[in-house]
Amino acid sequence: MKAASTLLSLVGASLQLVASAALAAPSLDGNKLYEYCAAKEGFFQSGLCSGYIFGVVDGLSTAHIGLNAPAPFCVPQGVTNGQIVDVVVRYFEATPEQRHFAAASTIAVALMKAFPCKK
Repeated sequence: MKAASTLLSLVGASLQLVASAALAAPSLDGNKLYEYCAAKEGFFQSGLCSGYIFGVVDGLSTAHIGLNAPAPFCVPQGVTNGQIVDVVVRYFEATPEQRHFAAASTIAVALMKAFPCKK
């Protein structure tokens, strides 16, 4: 139970870091990110999709070190960036009722479900 509480605190703190870094720009919600990711044409939208996802992944993957807390998710070695984007996009598709939330928090949930850390 303590590990779960620590993990939730870590995710909350990490999301606050992401949110505070984005104060100059409006928050990106899951609907907008999904729109970028689902765009059939345009390198710009594709770049926004993958760039945003990788930024959140990098932030969450390293924030736990400074907080001396467990990692929120554990992406196995060999998983490609394309697979990570696929996991997030499929989560958006499977849970449209969650897309109105901040994109960063939805990405975190998708990756925690897809790549849980072994205890």
